[in-house]
Amino acid sequence: MKAHLTHEEMTNRLLDEPSMTVDAHLLDCEQCRAEINQMRASLGLFRSAAHSWSENAAEIDHNVIVVAPRRQKSWTAEWAVAAALLLVLVVLPLVYWQDHGSHSNTASTPPVVNNSQAQITQDNELLSAVNSEISEGVPAPMQPLRVSLSYGSANPANQSK
Repeated sequence: MKAHLTHEEMTNRLLDEPSMTVDAHLLDCEQCRAEINQMRASLGLFRSAAHSWSENAAEIDHNVIVVAPRRQKSWTAEWAVAAALLLVLVVLPLVYWQDHGSHSNTASTPPVVNNSQAQITQDNELLSAVNSEISEGVPAPMQPLRVSLSYGSANPANQSK
């Protein structure tokens, strides 16, 4: 026997969506047929209870429910909101760029530096230290490993092992 109907298949059947496979299964499977019938009965009870409630509510409240007529939309408020949004999105960035654009030109020029002989000597020492670090074959953090390996290979005790 084929597996029972899924919840989706049962829901589709309750909504009266035709399916030959579901109908064929319901002819053969008493359990699925009983579950579908129970769901139909529950939905019918719910529907009748909802109708009874609405009828009782209308009888109790003798006031006539008046549905307010739909008022026509006023586009002036929407246009005002759109104009304000346009102002915020277009004008404020222009003001921001204009304000910060004038400051960015002054920041891009290098500051004036006093080129004294002591400063030049200090800069040259720093550059030569950087060049020596860059030109080494082993990076500085790995230098202790290179030193310990060279000691290990020169140690006669390690060579005998």
